[in-house]
Amino acid sequence: MKRNLPPEEQHLQRVRVYKNSTHDWDRLQVPAVFFDPFAHLGSGGDVRAVPNVEQAYKARRRVVSFFVQN
Repeated sequence: MKRNLPPEEQHLQRVRVYKNSTHDWDRLQVPAVFFDPFAHLGSGGDVRAVPNVEQAYKARRRVVSFFVQN
Protein backbone atom coordinates (compact mmCIF):
# COMPACT_ATOMS: atom_id res chain seq x y z
CA MET A 1 0.00 0.00 0.00
CA LYS A 2 2.76 2.43 0.92
CA ARG A 3 4.61 1.70 -2.33
CA ASN A 4 1.50 2.76 -4.26
CA LEU A 5 1.76 6.30 -2.90
CA PRO A 6 3.71 8.93 -4.82
CA PRO A 7 7.34 8.95 -3.61
CA GLU A 8 6.94 12.40 -2.06
CA GLU A 9 4.07 11.14 0.14
CA GLN A 10 5.50 7.80 1.27
CA HIS A 11 7.18 9.37 4.30
CA LEU A 12 3.69 10.16 5.65
CA GLN A 13 2.90 6.49 6.19
CA ARG A 14 4.63 4.00 8.48
CA VAL A 15 4.39 0.24 8.14
CA ARG A 16 4.16 -1.68 11.38
CA VAL A 17 4.32 -5.47 11.56
CA TYR A 18 2.42 -7.20 14.35
CA LYS A 19 4.02 -10.58 15.12
CA ASN A 20 1.77 -13.63 15.24
CA SER A 21 -1.08 -11.70 13.67
CA THR A 22 -3.13 -12.73 10.67
CA HIS A 23 -5.57 -11.04 8.32
CA ASP A 24 -8.14 -9.00 10.25
CA TRP A 25 -6.19 -9.60 13.47
CA ASP A 26 -7.44 -6.43 15.16
CA ARG A 27 -11.09 -7.38 15.25
CA LEU A 28 -12.26 -8.90 18.50
CA GLN A 29 -14.76 -11.39 17.16
CA VAL A 30 -14.55 -15.15 16.73
CA PRO A 31 -12.19 -16.53 14.06
CA ALA A 32 -13.68 -16.77 10.58
CA VAL A 33 -12.82 -17.90 7.05
CA PHE A 34 -13.94 -15.82 4.08
CA PHE A 35 -13.19 -15.32 0.41
CA ASP A 36 -10.99 -12.37 -0.48
CA PRO A 37 -10.64 -11.68 -4.21
CA PHE A 38 -7.28 -9.97 -3.61
CA ALA A 39 -5.74 -12.71 -1.43
CA HIS A 40 -2.94 -14.98 -2.57
CA LEU A 41 -1.17 -12.30 -4.59
CA GLY A 42 -4.35 -11.30 -6.40
CA SER A 43 -5.48 -14.82 -7.32
CA GLY A 44 -8.26 -14.74 -4.73
CA GLY A 45 -9.12 -17.39 -2.20
CA ASP A 46 -10.09 -18.14 1.34
CA VAL A 47 -8.34 -16.33 4.16
CA ARG A 48 -8.51 -16.89 7.90
CA ALA A 49 -9.40 -13.98 10.14
CA VAL A 50 -8.03 -14.79 13.57
CA PRO A 51 -8.11 -12.13 16.28
CA ASN A 52 -5.03 -11.40 18.34
CA VAL A 53 -6.47 -9.73 21.42
CA GLU A 54 -3.15 -8.56 22.87
CA GLN A 55 -1.99 -7.00 19.61
CA ALA A 56 -5.42 -5.52 18.90
CA TYR A 57 -5.44 -3.59 22.16
CA LYS A 58 -1.83 -2.46 21.65
CA ALA A 59 -2.71 -1.17 18.19
CA ARG A 60 -5.79 0.62 19.48
CA ARG A 61 -3.76 2.33 22.20
CA ARG A 62 -1.25 3.49 19.57
CA VAL A 63 -4.01 4.91 17.36
CA VAL A 64 -5.61 6.78 20.25
CA SER A 65 -2.22 8.09 21.33
CA PHE A 66 -1.49 9.29 17.79
CA PHE A 67 -4.72 11.26 17.57
CA VAL A 68 -4.36 12.70 21.08
CA GLN A 69 -0.85 13.96 20.22
CA ASN A 70 -1.81 15.34 16.83
